[in-house]
Amino acid sequence: MRTNVTAVRALLAGHDPAADVAARPDAADRILTRALATTTPVAGGVPPRRRRRWVLATGAAATLAAMLFATGVLGSDATIDPAAAAAARSAARIAAAGADPGPLTADRVWYVRFLDRFPMTVAVDGGGSDYHVIATLQHEIWTAADGTQRHRVRPTEQPEFVSADDERKWRDNGSPTSVFHSRDSDDTLPHDAGVLRQYRELTELPDDTAALFNHFEGAAAGHSTGTYPEMFTLVSDALRAPVPMRPTLRAALYDVIAQIPGVVIVGDTVDLAGRPAFGLAMEHEGLLGAVVTQQQILFDPATAQPRGERMVVTRNLTPFGDPAGTVIGYDTVEVSGFVDAVDDTL
Repeated sequence: MRTNVTAVRALLAGHDPAADVAARPDAADRILTRALATTTPVAGGVPPRRRRRWVLATGAAATLAAMLFATGVLGSDATIDPAAAAAARSAARIAAAGADPGPLTADRVWYVRFLDRFPMTVAVDGGGSDYHVIATLQHEIWTAADGTQRHRVRPTEQPEFVSADDERKWRDNGSPTSVFHSRDSDDTLPHDAGVLRQYRELTELPDDTAALFNHFEGAAAGHSTGTYPEMFTLVSDALRAPVPMRPTLRAALYDVIAQIPGVVIVGDTVDLAGRPAFGLAMEHEGLLGAVVTQQQILFDPATAQPRGERMVVTRNLTPFGDPAGTVIGYDTVEVSGFVDAVDDTL
């Protein structure tokens, strides 16, 4: 059996969190908060799992925390929020009227470009004080009908600093630009059987809402994160998969969200690209409710196209770590569609 760290590295599609964690001896409280905000220790059930390899990954901190522990969740008294259900059903109607991009074929490649924003800690050599930044990376994924998949990662801009003191430490250390390029990568998996299997599994999902609900409920049952939160995660993963999706299936996925107890409205917001978005969310508890994070799925209110996912600390009653309102992981889809080859972009 693979270790948790190995699994994390695979799921992060090239973003290895081990270096981040090793460089954080004075930031243990921040790491612990992110872990506890989304998780509690495993007490039986299925080991926690956050992302399949080919699904858009959120920030490393949130994904690592969810892989290493299980999540404390809403109890059996969770109910369906009528407003959230109505918003999800409205998204389903809009999605059903969308254009069908068609399946993967030999003469074209599906392309997705998205932004990934996450906190990271930079270790300073020579005993200097570490500093914290919020990095923004641009990911590009090309998926071909034969299973070939290319994934390129590049920094998009100078990152934001968590505080003025963090920016001062960066400047005192010589303003190293290598910090912002530490996640550069460009990898291609030729004829990957796993990519083909996962694409086939997605296309074979039923359009019937009841059958689809039963499918995800069965997949989530017994999970250490709880059935309803795991269902929300699985449906979010499916909606955001970097492959073409027929409108009827996208509509059915929103209809499933409408029937999941515990889903709430985030409401009108904007994504990382500054575009209008609407959000639905599921809360996850840690430390017996002392820390709560909210997993948010964002979508275009006009087209119901998924815009990404955001993880936000909504409550922290502990004396350490990230306060309420802190975004600990955020991804935004900028563009998606067919191109002619794995070198082409939109």
